[in-house]
Amino acid sequence: MKRGVHPIRKGGKKPSIPPLLKSEDASSRRKGWVRNGREAESDRSLATERAYRIRIHSIGGEGGVGASEILAEAIGTMTPFRVLQSPFFGTERSGAPAITYLSFSMGPIRERGTIENPNGIVVFNTKLFSVAPTLLNGFENGEGRLIVNTEEDPSELRGLAREIFCVDATGIAKRLRLGSATFPIPNTAVIGAILKAYEEVLGLKPEDVIKGVEKKVPVKVKENIEAVRAGFESVRRFESPKVVKLRKVPQKDPPFAGISTTLVLSSVEKTGSWATLVPRHRTAMAPCMAYCPAGIDVRRFVNLLAEGRFTEAREVVRNRSPFPSVCGRVCPHFCQLQCNRRFWDGEVRIGQLERFVGDMAEQEKRSSFRRVRRHRIAIVGAGPGGLSAGWDLLRQGYQVKVFEKESEPGGMLIRGIPNYRLPAEVVRREISLLVEAGLEIETGIEVGRDLPYPEMARQFDAIVLALGRQAGRPLQIEGEMEGLQGLMQGIDFLRRSKSGEGTKLLTRSDRVLVIGGGNTAIDVAASALRWLKKLGNETPEVTLCYRRDRAEMPAFQSEVERAEREGIRIRTLLAPKRIISEGSVLRAVEFARCQLGDPDESGRRRPEVVPGSDVLISCDKLILATGQEIRLPFELDPGSLSLKEGRVERFAGPPLFFLEDLGTVAEVIGAGHRIAQAVMETLEKRSETKAPKEEEEVVRFEDLNLNYFQKKPSVTVKEIPVERSVSSFEEVVQPYSIDEARAEAQRCFSCGACNGCDNCFRYCPDMAVIKQDGRYEVNLDYCKGCLVCFEECPRHAIEVVGVPTQGGKAFWRERVRNFKIIG
Repeated sequence: MKRGVHPIRKGGKKPSIPPLLKSEDASSRRKGWVRNGREAESDRSLATERAYRIRIHSIGGEGGVGASEILAEAIGTMTPFRVLQSPFFGTERSGAPAITYLSFSMGPIRERGTIENPNGIVVFNTKLFSVAPTLLNGFENGEGRLIVNTEEDPSELRGLAREIFCVDATGIAKRLRLGSATFPIPNTAVIGAILKAYEEVLGLKPEDVIKGVEKKVPVKVKENIEAVRAGFESVRRFESPKVVKLRKVPQKDPPFAGISTTLVLSSVEKTGSWATLVPRHRTAMAPCMAYCPAGIDVRRFVNLLAEGRFTEAREVVRNRSPFPSVCGRVCPHFCQLQCNRRFWDGEVRIGQLERFVGDMAEQEKRSSFRRVRRHRIAIVGAGPGGLSAGWDLLRQGYQVKVFEKESEPGGMLIRGIPNYRLPAEVVRREISLLVEAGLEIETGIEVGRDLPYPEMARQFDAIVLALGRQAGRPLQIEGEMEGLQGLMQGIDFLRRSKSGEGTKLLTRSDRVLVIGGGNTAIDVAASALRWLKKLGNETPEVTLCYRRDRAEMPAFQSEVERAEREGIRIRTLLAPKRIISEGSVLRAVEFARCQLGDPDESGRRRPEVVPGSDVLISCDKLILATGQEIRLPFELDPGSLSLKEGRVERFAGPPLFFLEDLGTVAEVIGAGHRIAQAVMETLEKRSETKAPKEEEEVVRFEDLNLNYFQKKPSVTVKEIPVERSVSSFEEVVQPYSIDEARAEAQRCFSCGACNGCDNCFRYCPDMAVIKQDGRYEVNLDYCKGCLVCFEECPRHAIEVVGVPTQGGKAFWRERVRNFKIIG
């Protein structure tokens, strides 16, 4: 207990004196709160009647004890009151109900430790009204203050106290990220609410407890101080016109006098009634899975690979992607970019692992699918999107036929991406597996010319346009003209390069200039470099120009870096202005220097031309890689079609669908899944309006318990030497061996998935976790919500949920009725 003889803060406001303690000569005394002799004894006698006795109810971990300690120190050092603070923890760990007693008075404080008859009650968690029935016992509610952490309006608690104060302390804690997402800590916001409720008595403001907060809450000090202010300013007050007389709830005697171990207590009393939050085992979403456009269960296939179950791992991937070998090579690996392990010792090389399981062709389970549905579906275009949609529909029992105008299926996979990144035989192998499973592909058929639309409409019940973007986009600048020697479109150059015609496109001494910043531009530049080497040019000159800076380039950064290592010169912040030629012979391109302005609709910073900063770059070949356009197979007015992903509206005949073949291979595969689903919903006449799916929690790095993981760097990805790579189209990135693939897969954190480590089973102090057949359940009769299992789970495979029967107006009305004395 701290005696109340303290000077007033320098420059501070004098706390208001309770009316019964004021004396006529108070103003003539020296500045301070000094009482002595008979006058002081008389004042203390009166003050005894004005003692403020507060009982604070919280659950372990919410910071109720810390809040009372901060308040006690502020009251004892900054006001004339004597103060006594005493916590009562009981015998249980965090999660159990906790009580703290706080008394302040001008006179002696008679009660020691517990407070049987408080005139103030603070409730940190409204669930305590249900699990702690004795919470309001002895409450002098006729003249008392009730302070509750709740979103409810204080009028909903009418009858429980004369003055009722409500504050959404939990909401404040969540907003300021105090505690965790599942267990916010509201103590500092509640401190602010208590200061407001007793403002006319104590005269304290949020700034008066800052030192106490800094001392008791060393983590997130700034946020906790802000929480005090927010709690102080957002309190809602209600004065109850009628106060009911509260019935005292009988309290059980302790089961064993003097014995208070957790084991004995749990065996006699079902401590589950204490819980306000309880754990629940679940499987959460790993970030690698959440960010895969194709929807692959990445965590599962990596775990199967780690166990050496290669066939099963491959089937998991092929369930969502018919092209694991392709994606493993050319996808930017969105899954890998989001891997939580990147914050620890480097991400898991998921791309290499997908390539590994895809390349194990001998492990392939070859099967066909029964045609159990009468509908026939035509798909125009045998690129990755069309083939993925066909694969999904085939597995659902539909009769599917894919039409391809070229002599070989695969789209840009087979005709565009260079062999040094994606060998043609890899694409052919994966497509052959689809054909063996029953997917019918007819090549050399140009829909609209060889197969008119009316004929197709008679044969099929639905048509999918998976056209891709086959035509290059012109620059539309001065000097760009048809028939200009040396001017080519990047997509045309790649097609002819992949077919082996590079020596027909370039001469040994050509200076090649590529305009663009995407993967096509990098592929064009790297292919041109290789063809010049093949023609005998030992110092080939290949330059790539882009109008934004390096950070804004849409090409994969690994490909950009490799291109520079191979000798390609990359110049940025240059916008093409004019093509210079002599007759029909290309000579140079004039560029304007740029600077980056505000972001445009793509989210990237817009290039702005710097006046008078023209740059001239000489060249013999100019290859444009600035995007592609769609060419429709039907002679229809494009304006009458809504060419957006999904069903095409305002179109006669069988349902027509358009697949947006734009982006990476994984994104196009994802589009194929969506179109296949749209086709099935239309043909089966299912309702397309679905209940919104609840957003799954994605496991973050900070959710993991890293005490159970050791640092282990990723297995190095090998590449052939630069001097060898630039001389041929040999595949640059080399595959993992079996041992390397398993070692890399074993680095996976397996975020969000239980792996049977037994931590929850071993650490539960109440033996409430039950293990059966490799699965875990929680016995809620004995789980008191200490959440040790939640904290000790390495992979965040346990979530925290609330106990039912909590909140709402009906709840409060019921509680008030239960506290009344009948008659």
